[in-house]
Amino acid sequence: MTLKLKVRTSAQNDLLEIWRFVAVNDADAADRLLDRIDKVFAMLADHALAGRARPELGAGVRSFPTGSYIVFYRYDDGGTIDVVRVLSGFLDFGDDDFL
Repeated sequence: MTLKLKVRTSAQNDLLEIWRFVAVNDADAADRLLDRIDKVFAMLADHALAGRARPELGAGVRSFPTGSYIVFYRYDDGGTIDVVRVLSGFLDFGDDDFL
């Protein structure tokens, strides 16, 4: 069952920043990276529980890695995958990043 996908503004901003960071050296690589992240979004819409539960980051937060980036999302029983953030795995983050 494919669920509805919602990408929050915070995650859209993250994706733009990721693209800009990578595109400084290679715009084609930046495009490929965002395509790979989009495929993760689609996979999560089909397999909502594929990501690891991250209760330390907030109620219902789950994460799924793709390369050196991590997709953070929530899944609700109403059938929606809510992508909250997409962050580098090299960053320090806490529960205040997922409000």
